[in-house]
Amino acid sequence: MIQYWRITVPTYLSVQNRVADMLNRSVYTTQIQDGIQMAIRQYEKERYWFNETVTALTCTPNVEQLAVPADYLFYTRMEIIQQSAFLPMIVRPFSEIRQINMNESIGLPIRFCEYGKNWWLANVPDSAYTVMAYYVQKLPALSANSDTNDWLSAAEDVIVACAAKYVNLLFIKDTSAAQAC
Repeated sequence: MIQYWRITVPTYLSVQNRVADMLNRSVYTTQIQDGIQMAIRQYEKERYWFNETVTALTCTPNVEQLAVPADYLFYTRMEIIQQSAFLPMIVRPFSEIRQINMNESIGLPIRFCEYGKNWWLANVPDSAYTVMAYYVQKLPALSANSDTNDWLSAAEDVIVACAAKYVNLLFIKDTSAAQAC
């Protein structure tokens, strides 16, 4: 006899139900949702295999800034491509980048810094170079009960335990139960 296993993808609602079961309480729906969101915010600042990504960006000639991607949290590596060679970019302080560019240094940008919602480049690009940005991305937000993302499918147990900890600590006010989570 052949058995087929059906793998289900956890949804926002199924994770809420798991937290409610762990707390042995079902009346804290809003607080459980808040706890799940807090758990994700706690861990999203760390790099995991499922929240890493790479994207190719193109420098605009004579423009010293490059907009960070909309889902960007923090970079792990930046490379610039010149004649099929991937060259690592060097992070430098903003003041140094500005000083280099004020001297009207134009050419291959091999240095960068993050300032505001942009990466500032030095030298000012003289061509449309491709920059490979390796970074940690913000995963899609959870709002509808049917929503899912990699926090639920790849780190469900961590999110459930952390959310239960937050609900116990902040809403139920049971520190010993929070410690157990």
